[in-house]
Amino acid sequence: MKKTIAPLMVALWVLVACEEVFYQKDISEIPLTIVAPADSVIVDTVAVLFSWMPVKEASKYHLQVVTPGFDNASQMLVDSFTVKTSLHKELTVGDCQWRVKALNSISETAYTTGSFTISD
Repeated sequence: MKKTIAPLMVALWVLVACEEVFYQKDISEIPLTIVAPADSVIVDTVAVLFSWMPVKEASKYHLQVVTPGFDNASQMLVDSFTVKTSLHKELTVGDCQWRVKALNSISETAYTTGSFTISD
């Protein structure tokens, strides 16, 4: 009896563990909308709260911030993954560009990019 139950338990565990992969939707065509900082704004504090709208079926988000921009980045300021739809970071004064994308176990959205300036 024990020899029969063990393989069944392993098979059940595999099915439960793989459930997320089987039921995840492809999110690659879903647009991600940034909320703040909005594109081309001037921020008057170095404490920046990045936020975006949630993407249904996303399990995490990848946020990157560079200065001055991704085409000519001199420094990567932030490169973080989060399960939340916001992230608080302390940055320095200057021009910045940020981007975020949503991911799940089978796909990811394109990055959505915004630019902002931190003034003193």
